[in-house]
Parts: sequence; C-alpha cells; structure tokens
Amino acid sequence: MGFLDQDYLLEKRAAKNLYESIKGLPILDAHNHADIEEIANNEGWQDIWEVEAATDHYVWELMRKRGVPEEKITGSASNYAKWKALSDVFPDIATNPTYEWIHLDLQRRFGIDKLICCENADEIWEKTKQALNKDSFRPQPLLKDMNVEILCTTDDPVVSLPYHEKANQEVTNIKFLPTWRPDKISNINSTSWYSDIKDLSAETDMEISDVYDLMQALEKTHSYFDKLGCVASDHGVEQPLAYHISKNRANKIFQKAINNMDLTAQEIRDYKAFLMHYYAELNAETDWVMQIHIGAVRDYRDKLKNNLGPDSGGDISNQNIEIANNLQALL
Repeated sequence: MGFLDQDYLLEKRAAKNLYESIKGLPILDAHNHADIEEIANNEGWQDIWEVEAATDHYVWELMRKRGVPEEKITGSASNYAKWKALSDVFPDIATNPTYEWIHLDLQRRFGIDKLICCENADEIWEKTKQALNKDSFRPQPLLKDMNVEILCTTDDPVVSLPYHEKANQEVTNIKFLPTWRPDKISNINSTSWYSDIKDLSAETDMEISDVYDLMQALEKTHSYFDKLGCVASDHGVEQPLAYHISKNRANKIFQKAINNMDLTAQEIRDYKAFLMHYYAELNAETDWVMQIHIGAVRDYRDKLKNNLGPDSGGDISNQNIEIANNLQALL
C-alpha cells in the first residue's frame, strides 16, 4: 500500500469491499466550518496558502511547534512567504493527520503527487495558482464535483443567515443547512459573555434582563434556524453538565453575571447545566439532533488569546473528565 494511493486506509479485503459498495454515494456532511458566504458568492481563492492554511488553526499550531515566527503564520507576511515557511517544516509533521489531509488535496484536486518540502514549494505554488484561476476551482463546482448533497455549517445564534437562503436558491442539487451553536451564551465565565448577550438582544430585538428573557430570545433564534431547515444543534464543551437546575437558581446566577459580580465555580457549572437542559428541550420540540463535542478546551494559551484574539490556535483536548454520569440526567 503506497502513500495515499487508492487503498489509503483500506488494509484488509473487507475494508476494500465495503468501500467499493459505498464510494459512489453522495456526501452528507453533518458538521463543518465552511464559509457559507464564500460558497453563496462562489468566490475563488488566490493561492495555496489561502486554500490550505489561512484559516486553519491546526496548521498554525504545527508551524508554531516547529519554530515558525508568528509573522509568517497569522502576521503580515505575504501568503507566498507563509507558504514557503510551511513548506520548510512540512516534512517534520509527517505523522500528523494534517500532513495527509493537505497531500490528499494536492493529489485529488490539483493532480500533484509530490511531497511538500522546501525544494518543490515554488513548483507547487505556481501549479496550484494556475489551477485556482479556473472556474472549476470555485466553491460551488468543487462541492458538486465532490458529490456533496447536504452541507451543515456551524452557526452562531446571534447572527442572521442570509447566505444560507442565497445558496439554497442559487445552487442546485445541494442543500445548505445551518447548525445552531449557542456556546457563547453558555460560557458565562468568558470575558466576552456580556457582550454576546447584548448581541443576542440586538439580533432578536428583545431586552434581555433576566434568564426568562434569555430563554425567549434563544427560542426565537432556534425557531428562525428551524425555518431555514436546521436539523441539529452543536455544543463544544470541555465537560458535559446536564443535571437539573431550577429557573430561579439560574436567574440568580444570571443576575450576578450581568451586574459584573464574581461567580463561584459551582454557579458557573449550574448555569451551564441549566442551559444544556433547555437546549435539549428546544431540540426535542423540533426533533433536532444534539451534537456535543466533549473535551474541547478553548483558547488554552493565554498569550495567543491576548495577542491574537479567540480561536487563534490555542485549543487542546482534555480526556480527564467525567462523561457518563454527567450526561445521565439529560439522557
């Protein structure tokens, strides 16, 4: 079995037989972070850095671990300089899945079989740049070529979704569905939580002064997503918390938070548990799937968050958590 050949990941005959039986089926993508505005406008890309790394924090973290300066990752260096820096260290990450993902793109989309390194960085840059100038490399043709039938994006309830409507009107044979992800509202311990509540208030045209107002506002966005075809909510949590908390208790915690009073660790847990139950109730009413991403620790590196803002590549996973007992009440 060669590197990324037709038997990639198919080591046994049974695996090959299974793959042969399903390889022609369409893709139903239940979770991704695709840019729906980019898809709806059918805008292309200028270069390989923009395609593979400009928004990918997995790539950023790998480059940082290999000593690449931030200037050539998220800084003001040119995309060409960033691609050269990535190519220089790319052989060092050969055991990381990202190494395979990017090479799969080169093979299957661009027809390039060479392994990325400093010696062929310029060649790959030029070949991919030429390909990206073609209309066939715009988002909509690529999705159709990949046989995508359903694509579920990941979306914040505090924003409207005009581009889902546009994409569904203009793109045939593909459904673009939003996914309701209210993490910002749950993270009452975040420094941006109050501003996120204000954003939700503005988006729903409601004054949110207590937890009862908050529930109504969330229900309003939930209904809006449902009308656009949403079939799932999505929740990134370090540790699932789903025990029963009364509305009165949740409201007292909410009042402390909006009045800028310090919360105890237990109060933070109780508030998150209350909302997780409420999200599940809303989902049950609309028959949505509830996706819970467990063990996600966001913005772990203070330096990155403070200098570059949230979601800049400082996420890690934590497996030292309780799952089964914490979900029992919800289930």
